[in-house]
Amino acid sequence: MSTNLLQANREWATRPPDQRFWSLDDLHRKAEACRQEARVTTVVSRDLVVAATEDSDLRLLGKAGIEARLTNYSFCQLAGLAGAPGGYLASLPAELAARNLNHGLEQRAERDKSLQCLLRVNGTVELRCVTSDFYTRIWNRDLTERLRELPETGWRVPPARPAQGDDPQARPATASDILDDRKGGGGLSINLGDMIAPAGLYASDRDMFVFMVNEKNPIDDGRGNRLSRGFFCWNSEVGDKSFGLMMFLYAHVCGNHIVWGAADVREVRIRHVGSANRRAWWEIRRTLSEAVERSAEEEERRIRTAQSYRLAGTKEELLDTIFKFRWNAASRKTLELAYQTAERFTDRYGDPRTAWGFANGLTQLGQGQPHAEERVRLDRAAGRILAMAF
Repeated sequence: MSTNLLQANREWATRPPDQRFWSLDDLHRKAEACRQEARVTTVVSRDLVVAATEDSDLRLLGKAGIEARLTNYSFCQLAGLAGAPGGYLASLPAELAARNLNHGLEQRAERDKSLQCLLRVNGTVELRCVTSDFYTRIWNRDLTERLRELPETGWRVPPARPAQGDDPQARPATASDILDDRKGGGGLSINLGDMIAPAGLYASDRDMFVFMVNEKNPIDDGRGNRLSRGFFCWNSEVGDKSFGLMMFLYAHVCGNHIVWGAADVREVRIRHVGSANRRAWWEIRRTLSEAVERSAEEEERRIRTAQSYRLAGTKEELLDTIFKFRWNAASRKTLELAYQTAERFTDRYGDPRTAWGFANGLTQLGQGQPHAEERVRLDRAAGRILAMAF
């Protein structure tokens, strides 16, 4: 038993066909087109007026009189700014919803600073989002431009089965599609001739998600497991989520993009403020480049060190040691649950009193948390624990 990552599987299972892409080049063209159509304008609440149209729709009117259609996401953002529940306003007649939105925006104007409006201009004008004036946008096209360099160092998108049976883009897998290691994943790995469809690369008007693996320089974890490197990367131009990068070692990837046997999971999140764009680029370059450049021998040496480095002599001593650290954001109860998790998986992680065993128990516990913030806290704590061994 081991940690299995389901983030990519959820994307695979839920994305519609028009949000799926075969290659990073295809994804980049989509992101580039969105960037070319994007316009950012700074406004204040008092300059925004919502009007009902004759066909019972809503439009946002700017100070210059330009009308912008609302997406579901930007409508909910406006409702939030107006202090009203979006679901309730959506159930009202357009005229009444507009009056409620305008009343809320007028009230907000008394205390509000500037707002940023992200518009899509392509024949018509569409409001994609409204954010605070200190919001720092990380453009998807900037990320895809950087990610396109990765195939040169062995990174690739793993193949996946069609998530919908009638996917018009489905085709048989060729030799260049399939992964080198196809033993695991419950027999669900993609083999030559299996039907595959675009997956692992996704983009919508709200967000972007990328899943890639690197089988170059596989790693022996010392317990008979062959591990490769993988990562998830995600972003939102409209404020739906922060930028994120999750790096991990893994045993297998199956055809529905479940990552099996994950270990050494590390996650970085960057809020869209300040120098977010520069920091996102730095994380991609540093984290992914270092992962490839580090030899298998170096990675294996790190794992051996973490596996042999005992944090404490007993369970109670270990919990006391970790709990007292100022950087530890977990409760003692959470740490105890992590220890129990590590104990259940000693066949893969070894002694739970070691940095490797306990850190992976903490990571596995984090994967079951419903809230992303808690997963990030536990992943960061696990990273700190591993660092104690070096």
